[in-house]
Amino acid sequence: MHPKLVEKIDTDTYNKIAATLPMFSYATFLLGEFLINKNVDAACFNWALSLIGFYNSFSLILNNNKELTMDASEVVPLYKEFIHNYNKLNRTFNLNDPYEIYALYYYLYRRGYLSINKDFRYDVDAVSNNIAPLMGCNVLSGSGVCRHISGLLSDIMNDYGMDSVNMSVYSSKYYVVFDTSCLFGKDKEELREWLDESIINKDVFFKALAEIDYLEKKARPIILTEPNMNLSTRLGGNHAITYVNYKDRNYYLDPTNKTSYRMSPKDHCLYNDTDRLKIRPFGARLIASDKKKYKELYKKANEWTPSIGVSKEDDIMFRVYDIFRKNMDIINNFYFDNRELKEEIAYKSLKLK
Repeated sequence: MHPKLVEKIDTDTYNKIAATLPMFSYATFLLGEFLINKNVDAACFNWALSLIGFYNSFSLILNNNKELTMDASEVVPLYKEFIHNYNKLNRTFNLNDPYEIYALYYYLYRRGYLSINKDFRYDVDAVSNNIAPLMGCNVLSGSGVCRHISGLLSDIMNDYGMDSVNMSVYSSKYYVVFDTSCLFGKDKEELREWLDESIINKDVFFKALAEIDYLEKKARPIILTEPNMNLSTRLGGNHAITYVNYKDRNYYLDPTNKTSYRMSPKDHCLYNDTDRLKIRPFGARLIASDKKKYKELYKKANEWTPSIGVSKEDDIMFRVYDIFRKNMDIINNFYFDNRELKEEIAYKSLKLK
């Protein structure tokens, strides 16, 4: 759909057009088939309409320029303002490496400093907006999944002058890690209460509940496997990470699970200690904030570059945590200074479908 037309409608109208257009296109195609033996000109006209409809349907899927609609365009400058304000923290703490920026982001979003009410939950059932350039707004709203978490980090990286894209990947062993280090010393009832508050999806909750005896003995992260083997998932991906290219080095960062990956020069898959990921270009294009940048970065993302090393990553995580811990006054000021902005973004973005 032409951008000028999109700018004159709201997201609800956009969704109705996107849902109706394929049916209209198919109906005009069938009408052309019916008329071919009666009126060739009329049949060709209907086929032409059908082709135009199918082309625009496919364009809606690939371009997904819903952020240009009247109501979504109100959120875009607010979201950019928040990201710009966030990057003042990176400059204040003199963080200049993608892994440093990732580390601070992880500590802040996990502890709710980027969300309204200082509370963030990983929730597959939560109401969310999935407009690619505004996916990060879900983190500000207080709940989201991997594509929202990695999307916000990608937008922060880009605003900070680093080339980044929200990247869709496929894992046959996809998992979500819940950080339970805060639970050490709690009894079983307190653990159950924490699980009930933190994990909303029922299937995930009961999987976590099965781990409660281990948690009572020693607090440790809960790893929940959720394999998904259907064809659409294999093609589109079942997880999202933040890809960054900076100074000719590739970074594959997973803020959802506090981990990172390295590309193998042999099979061009991404590996860490427990998993193997495959980049999924179609899914990655759908969730990328900037489609042009995605085209530029996709080729680079599939090229092997030396990694910074696991030991250096660990050192950075510890050093940035020390910065986080010693500067709670600055971080709390950031949270309260941007509270009204986050609330406005959350209110407006959650109305977008």
